[in-house]
Amino acid sequence: MRLKLLGALVFGLLTASLLVGTVFAGSATQSYTGPEVEIDGAIMATPVAFTEGVDFHAGSSITDVDITIYWTKTAGSCSAPSADSSAFYDELGFQLQSPSGTTITLVATGTYGSDADIDGIITTFDDGADGRPAGGTPVSGTFRPTGSPLSTFNGEDPLGDWYLISTDEWSGDSLCLSQFDLTVNADPPPDADPVTDVVLTVEIDIKPGSESNAINRKGKGVIPVAILGSETFDVADIDMTTLTFGPHGASPAHNSGGHIEDVNEDGIDDLVSHYRTQDTGIMGGDVEACVSGQTLSGTPFEGCDSVLPIH
Repeated sequence: MRLKLLGALVFGLLTASLLVGTVFAGSATQSYTGPEVEIDGAIMATPVAFTEGVDFHAGSSITDVDITIYWTKTAGSCSAPSADSSAFYDELGFQLQSPSGTTITLVATGTYGSDADIDGIITTFDDGADGRPAGGTPVSGTFRPTGSPLSTFNGEDPLGDWYLISTDEWSGDSLCLSQFDLTVNADPPPDADPVTDVVLTVEIDIKPGSESNAINRKGKGVIPVAILGSETFDVADIDMTTLTFGPHGASPAHNSGGHIEDVNEDGIDDLVSHYRTQDTGIMGGDVEACVSGQTLSGTPFEGCDSVLPIH
């Protein structure tokens, strides 16, 4: 049974459980990556946020906005789709709202006309696209918004909460939003200092299994260093060619850069690399040593642990 909520669509505000940010000079991307949002006979606003000093300078001015939405419309619910093939795409709509409150329509309700279930639709909205979404079966691709252009946001401040507003006019056949990526380009104010990259802090374990982390400064061997993985940091994302350790920035001793091992037995992979003691530059008065590097996407990170130099 499909029920239409007349004049009483539910407006829900979701807090993103995972916001993934990528910082560039004059451009930043923020993503909502889950949990999946189910919209059924309702309106739901899902946020991402751009932060001062991380994504943009205060006083920046928007020059371009693009958004990519990952979604599905299905009979039944997102977790238990029905065998009924009537997904009713005509009842869905998407809007984007800026921190200033400006709202544009990306896809108006009634745009699509097909009822067949289709999995995994990816829709990008870009003012530079050739066409707009049209009636019939939705397809993945890049389109201009059906309403005002994204350039409507130009000149506004990018900082703060942006909302993807998803509409499903009737209940009984859910709109399922799994992810969206919002990319904003903005010019900094004339007197702004350059934006610096945010350095991720990671946990490391020098000489795993050792309590004192004693380092023989005259030794000719290598020092094992583990970069500890976590639920929020996957060591598989490390670019091992960028790893350095110690005051002198020693590179890994082995060509492979390191190997995967669960050194702390927490069920999450860690990355173990070895560094030649004489290349590290660790001195008698040092109380800690650090590993630095970058992820495959170019995000810098650093982790430090205590050391006890001897001899």
